[in-house]
Amino acid sequence: MTFAPSSTHAVHQSAGFPDYAPNKAGGIQPLKQRFILADVPALLATEPWTTMFENRVKRLVLHSHRALAPRARMALDKYISFMEENASAFWHGGHWFAIDTSTQCIAEGVPSTIFWEAAYWSLPSKPCYWILMNPRSLNSQGNPYSLAEQLDILDRREPARVQWGTANSDEEMVEHLPKSVPVSLLPEKSRQDNPASRTYD
Repeated sequence: MTFAPSSTHAVHQSAGFPDYAPNKAGGIQPLKQRFILADVPALLATEPWTTMFENRVKRLVLHSHRALAPRARMALDKYISFMEENASAFWHGGHWFAIDTSTQCIAEGVPSTIFWEAAYWSLPSKPCYWILMNPRSLNSQGNPYSLAEQLDILDRREPARVQWGTANSDEEMVEHLPKSVPVSLLPEKSRQDNPASRTYD
């Protein structure tokens, strides 16, 4: 494991949260090897985020609830409602894990290089932060960009975030591949009627 760098410009972890990541030598691969894909559905079926919400801290230890203005109390109730509605996202953010989905497929005769195909999704080694625009950045109507506009711009500029669904061309989908990958883009004609699945449209 490696811990957060101590340089002045390092991004520091939020206070109290674990501050480590897979080390450079082994990278994320050893973590993937420890992961048993078949165990995931059973785990997620238990909805650990629901348990997390039910077991949340329900009392204040630094502030007096009675001392808060009624509007402040209402705002905090809305925040707790947001926590409940988005508990799954909070849970996943605190339990980022590496999955090796390819092992079973390879055992069934799938070439390992097929997982470089954009049609088969993969997770990044680290979370991809969404850096919101400065509110002084204005759209063509002279207004600050809405969240939806920012998302559209981001996903078009960085199509890997949406598993390449916004890529402008097949060439764009493969230009990031390491030179060591022993496959290359098929001729255009061969790509036309070449679905990733005949079952899923």
